[in-house]
Amino acid sequence: MSLIVTVSTVLATAVCCVSAKDTIGSQGVRKVKKQRRNRKLAGFASSKVLELDRIQYNDVGTFYERVYDLITLNDDTNFYGGVKSSGTQNTGTTLGQAFSTSASVYQAETIQKSVNDQFAGGFEPDEDSIPAPNENFFLQGQCKSTGAKGTTADPISAHSCLYDLCLGGGGFSCINLYSGTSFDFRPADSVQFLEVPPPFPLFILGGTGRFYLISGSAELVTITGRDSIQTGTDAQEGVIFQQIGLSTTQELPLGP
Repeated sequence: MSLIVTVSTVLATAVCCVSAKDTIGSQGVRKVKKQRRNRKLAGFASSKVLELDRIQYNDVGTFYERVYDLITLNDDTNFYGGVKSSGTQNTGTTLGQAFSTSASVYQAETIQKSVNDQFAGGFEPDEDSIPAPNENFFLQGQCKSTGAKGTTADPISAHSCLYDLCLGGGGFSCINLYSGTSFDFRPADSVQFLEVPPPFPLFILGGTGRFYLISGSAELVTITGRDSIQTGTDAQEGVIFQQIGLSTTQELPLGP
């Protein structure tokens, strides 16, 4: 009887200990896995590939102001689209026509201009004042005519624009801008109607990189446009000089 009790006690103790060890082991494994997962998440958050510039967000209602000069070279523009009448011929209206641009961004007051009445706005930018572009600072996008009256000689009445304004971060810290407004502008067909487009407002859709969650508004102003059309077959040429002013919830860099 004594032997049986002793053996039973030993077996019970062994079962108890093995069972307890299994439970502790499972918790230990879960703990280790959780620690590994936390380390992976920490590594992901500090990845140099995805790392964002950490900046302080402002209290609601506080905005920063910044203005940039923009230079679009002749080769960095493109017209395309437009309404077709028979699938091949343009109807003569500007409706649906899009104008894409890619401009280099500079600090405000970097670009100088001189009088030249052969260019839209009556000025042209001084090429000697245009620095070499910084590939990480640029504004690119397009505007499309969403309202037009009659032929190409008549004004555009409305447009829709989408832009990315990129300000550093390897070209990936960008502000997304949208405008959908009335836009009364007559495209130039001779020196007599050589005008710059009117200023128009934009609002910020959001941002990427360091400008994630940014909000605010902007205005795009054309200071000088391209030269006059000399003949019916010639297209306008030259450098476009613009300025963009922004009011944002995050402070923006000065620019190159």
